[in-house]
Amino acid sequence: MFKHFKHTQQHESCDCGVAAVSTILKSYRICDSYGVIKDAVETDKTGTQLNLISEYFKSLGFITCMIRTQINELTPRLTYPILIHVYLENAAEHYIVIHAMTRRNKFIISDPRDKRVRKVSKDTLEAIFSGNALFLIAASDQSRIYHEQTTIYTFMSSLIKPNLSAVILLIVSSIVMSILGLFSSTFPKLVMDSIIPYDLKNSLPVYGIIFVICIIFQSILRAYRSMGMYYFMRRIEVPTILNFFEHLLKIPLHSISQRQNGDLLTRFQDIISVINTLGTVTISVVVDVIIGTIALLLMTNTNPKLFGALVLIIFINILLIYFFKGPYQRINQQQVSAQGQVNSVMIESLQNVETIKSMKVDKYAINRFEKCYEKLTHLSHKEHAMGTLQQLLLGCINESSGIIFLMLGAFMIMDGSLKIGDLLVFQTLSQYFMGPIQNFIDLQMRWVEAKIAFERFDEIASLSEYDADYEHHNLNMSDAYIKIEKIGLKQKHKEVLKDVNLNVIKGSRVALVGLSGSGKSTLSKVLAGLIRPTTGSVSIATNSFDEVDDLETVKIGYMPQKPQLFQGTILENICCGRAVSVESIQYLIHQLGVKDIFDSMPQKLNTVLFENASNLSGGEQQIITLIRTLIHNHDIYILDEPTANLDSQHQKSVCEYLMQQSKERTVFIISHQILPVIHCDLVCFMENGTISGTGTHHQLLQIHQGYATLVENQKVDGL
Repeated sequence: MFKHFKHTQQHESCDCGVAAVSTILKSYRICDSYGVIKDAVETDKTGTQLNLISEYFKSLGFITCMIRTQINELTPRLTYPILIHVYLENAAEHYIVIHAMTRRNKFIISDPRDKRVRKVSKDTLEAIFSGNALFLIAASDQSRIYHEQTTIYTFMSSLIKPNLSAVILLIVSSIVMSILGLFSSTFPKLVMDSIIPYDLKNSLPVYGIIFVICIIFQSILRAYRSMGMYYFMRRIEVPTILNFFEHLLKIPLHSISQRQNGDLLTRFQDIISVINTLGTVTISVVVDVIIGTIALLLMTNTNPKLFGALVLIIFINILLIYFFKGPYQRINQQQVSAQGQVNSVMIESLQNVETIKSMKVDKYAINRFEKCYEKLTHLSHKEHAMGTLQQLLLGCINESSGIIFLMLGAFMIMDGSLKIGDLLVFQTLSQYFMGPIQNFIDLQMRWVEAKIAFERFDEIASLSEYDADYEHHNLNMSDAYIKIEKIGLKQKHKEVLKDVNLNVIKGSRVALVGLSGSGKSTLSKVLAGLIRPTTGSVSIATNSFDEVDDLETVKIGYMPQKPQLFQGTILENICCGRAVSVESIQYLIHQLGVKDIFDSMPQKLNTVLFENASNLSGGEQQIITLIRTLIHNHDIYILDEPTANLDSQHQKSVCEYLMQQSKERTVFIISHQILPVIHCDLVCFMENGTISGTGTHHQLLQIHQGYATLVENQKVDGL
């Protein structure tokens, strides 16, 4: 009834805004992937803001208008679709798309929670409407976007093509195996209708040997198919998982930070779900069609009446399966989202176990996990109860139909219209026919799950990577000159950076100083290319970050504020797979004045780190992270709080080394402390997301009250 109205179902509870935007774009025949939309409107676990949705539509060339209105003010003559903001029963915020208004004051809506478009009354919509609505029309000069979307069919095709020969061999072996099974099923008929009635004692062993040989070959082919299927699945699963992990590491930082770790982990489970379904589709479907057709022809030829009864049983089974299809799909979607939440809470609790123990808030942590897990368990109970009910009904129907089927055959035998052997063969053939039919029915359920899993997987896979680097642009660092022009960055409703301007000469020591939350670390990530600014640009020599897309350039060394180390030895953490000599590392350790720290470790550089480097202190972790950044021959270093966790002695020696670095290298030091930046060539004081003052340390003390107050509060001797 509403097929011409577009609809997108949300993947998670917080994605209603994304699904609503996707629905509207489809209505205008504009194609953009779910994941790209989610990034563009900055959706996180709290949801999506209406003003960000409006800005996204404006960027696509739409004319938008956010207004406060009432449902009574909506008329059929307005331009639809319209996006409205509503409150659900539990006071949760939600978005709904209104496609049209009928003459009977009914609204045709697309609710992202629903499976399809539906019609609701004006009173129903008025009861939940918050009053906020987004009206939009497409401008005549609108620049439409058509991002080629990967469907589950094209994705599966891309996996099958490189392994086509293996697939063909598996299909052929499966068909031959099934044909041998069909041939073996005629043995009871041969014995009952030919050998016993005619007393063919001498022929029985010969026939027995022939059928035993068939069974042996069938078993060999079954074993071959089992191993072949295993290797085929691994050949497509391993590269797909590895490629997805590689892609995950290459997509922009903000795309990762907006998503929970547990949710990202479930995407790998989604891949496996899709691949398992792929194995069923590529092998079973082809074989089932062929074998089912052969069994159909043989049964029709054997006894049409019995076949008619069998078709009736199958029809009842299909109706029953279809009846449970919708509820299964809804529960599956909810389970995937709930599992991601459970994973996130579990990971978060384990990472913060020290805080939990020190504050004695284990009950709080347990309650958080228990609440999420109870929701998942409740959904599992619903799924199990539904499955039990379905199997109960199917069992009653199939078992009862089996008795009725046998009774019908017995009547035919007594009437002389059917032989005992024919009945036995028919029962065997019915299994070869019912098997494929049941497989197709089950495949419908698995296909629904696979499509949901693929949509979640593609949400991440469709995100663009940064695929160029500075070397591709022939950047000449001998003329290094860093220019920051009118940098602005908005995250959600907050303006994190605004109108930041700065020129840096090659070889300078530049400090970004300010109170917590002033934008220092965010600006450092913009400089490192980890975050793209909303406005403005960062130019290095002749190239701009607007032209250069690489996040992992070897020309810039970035040290994050929080030490991030991997399991393995200290040496492995410093090298990170690159060729670095132990001598150069030891020399740098000596230059930094931190040799005593490594001497106190049991195996020096070969000391093995636990997960999250939990066997090291915060200062030790920071030193290793600093050495990892400095050991590589970078032209620009961006160090975020490089000495925050160090004692005064090591802090002083590290600062002296940084100030003595070669003038061929430019160093940015981000700090809220004064000691690391006293001798920098240029100190930039940041507040409220902008640089409010620049100069040397002594100049800023005279001309900038905020900087002077910061210095006074820290009471550093000798300033």
